[in-house]
Amino acid sequence: FDLLEAKNLQQGVRALESCPSDKYEFVAAIITDENPSDNEWALLNGGGNTLAKGEMTNWDSESVTRLRMCLPLGIFNFRVTDSSGDGMCRNDGCGSVVITLDGVEIGKMENDNSKWSTEDFPVNIGMLTGKAAVTTSTTTTPTTTSTTTTTTTSNWCEQVRQLFPMDEGVSPCKDGQHRVEVDVLVDCFGEETSWEIKDRKGDVVMSLGNEIPAFTQRSVVQCLPEGKYEFTIEDQDGLKNPDHCKETGHYKVYVNNKELIAGDRFVQSKTHHFSIGADWTSDMTERDCEWAIAHHVRRKRNHKENGKEYRSLKWSEDIYHGAKNWANRLLDSCEDGGIEHEKGTGYSENLAKNHGSKGTAMGSMIAADNIAWRFSEREQQPEMDEWPLNAHHTALNWYPSRYFAC
Repeated sequence: FDLLEAKNLQQGVRALESCPSDKYEFVAAIITDENPSDNEWALLNGGGNTLAKGEMTNWDSESVTRLRMCLPLGIFNFRVTDSSGDGMCRNDGCGSVVITLDGVEIGKMENDNSKWSTEDFPVNIGMLTGKAAVTTSTTTTPTTTSTTTTTTTSNWCEQVRQLFPMDEGVSPCKDGQHRVEVDVLVDCFGEETSWEIKDRKGDVVMSLGNEIPAFTQRSVVQCLPEGKYEFTIEDQDGLKNPDHCKETGHYKVYVNNKELIAGDRFVQSKTHHFSIGADWTSDMTERDCEWAIAHHVRRKRNHKENGKEYRSLKWSEDIYHGAKNWANRLLDSCEDGGIEHEKGTGYSENLAKNHGSKGTAMGSMIAADNIAWRFSEREQQPEMDEWPLNAHHTALNWYPSRYFAC
């Protein structure tokens, strides 16, 4: 990033060059209090690493200093510290911090009489819109008439709805229904393969029995109303059985001509849950959406750096429940060293483990962005940037991936 520190704005300052088209103008306008010598500032990345920092020792008291940076897409944190622990209000005057991104105010602290040592201003630069999604809360100190306003990056699911493509394609069906197509190519044992789709009531709304000849492909199309559905395919040894068949099969489910589900390897049966005509984020919690943003930021950047069109991910309830069940099982071995990967899932899997007492840093809920940084950016460092040392980074950014959950 580019950094330019401009002081004493009230006395006038020369015009600054604009940021490059692929970066965003971040500005922290800081008004110092009577004693700025005990204050410092720092810009950190999503993993908590310091990108830039400085002391306010030589800054004039009760003056305006403007820190300007051209930042790329990503998640950052601007931090102000006070070594005396008494904040930025002394005697007759208070300091303040105002944060803007491309001219839009996204964070503010002013008239804060409280005593503090650290104030953080998270900044999430949206990957598709180039905007920061923030939530502002205002609190009033009971013993004074001053008001403290702070802005923090939260409201994760609203960000997901803004940043992720929700388009399910154009439906040719009438009455608001959606075109659902199930395409199956069977192996040498076609008579073993059957499938069905059930609605939320458990009623079968689409199906195909054991009637497909060997090595034959067959599609079934039907218009279905919006809602949640369950697709189950049955075959004794799946559709990929190299021990008996030289040619393998597959199954795919399309909604409005867009591929939603695909697979080939399973034993006896495989079930997928899916929704059509509805917001696929509706069942996600704020933590789920926080994970989505952490993955989205890195995949977008990685795909762009490698000259690829960005492929976003969708949240999968099936993967989520599988991951949750395995995480709960791992609690039994929490005291042991290391961590064990689940076998036979057919999915890529990244695992992270922290262990500590309640109320301590290691015993607290770790920010999703910090964990994703450990998986991705950490393994892009020269000493780890090759397979298999960068396996976590590879899994997170894997180009063909379409679904994920944590």
